[in-house]
Amino acid sequence: MRGQFRSEVFDQEKLSSFIKQLHEVGITCDVEWNRGLSRTVKERANGLKLKYDNKTFFKQQGVHGDVIAEHLPPEQRDIFLTKIKNAGLYNEPVFFLSALLSLVFLGILVGLVLPEFLRRSETLAITIVSLMAIMFIGYALLYRAAGPNALENSLILPTLLTIPGLLCCAPSSVLLTPLGRTILKRSLYSQIHNLPSDIENRTQSDSDDSLIAFKNS
Repeated sequence: MRGQFRSEVFDQEKLSSFIKQLHEVGITCDVEWNRGLSRTVKERANGLKLKYDNKTFFKQQGVHGDVIAEHLPPEQRDIFLTKIKNAGLYNEPVFFLSALLSLVFLGILVGLVLPEFLRRSETLAITIVSLMAIMFIGYALLYRAAGPNALENSLILPTLLTIPGLLCCAPSSVLLTPLGRTILKRSLYSQIHNLPSDIENRTQSDSDDSLIAFKNS
């Protein structure tokens, strides 16, 4: 399952060091530095994509980052997440703001939107309520999927359940954006804090083997 993080700045040197550490443990990847939609040199970049087999497994644009470990071979996923942990490219999820904005959204829905739809059509109002219920079920499933087994879980079903309700109540549904982001931060946090206990030793061993191979080449 995809995860997200937010860093304080876009730090080219820190990210370059992170890429180097991935190479040292045998995770080879295509590196794309970009500025906006255009590729550029590292010094001018405000975005980075790392790809394996043409699939992006790490992306940072500005201060926002995405991690999709399942796009790597299974044997490299835990090692990659360990390097994410060591680089501090993750956040502990804090739901206060997203919960507050969700309550504001519900207040708008109940206080303004539904009375207007009830005035026009009771059937339409029931449809809106049903879509909202399905949407929040989707968010609940998304939260559950972002738990201890987040790496193996899928976003497809929760996403399909949330989209109709979000579209139906746009633009006020923008208030739910922080909720989705915080759940995806929880996903990455869960993946990192449920790594095997011996992964640090395995990572160090892989790094030493790669260094020996480099010296012998």
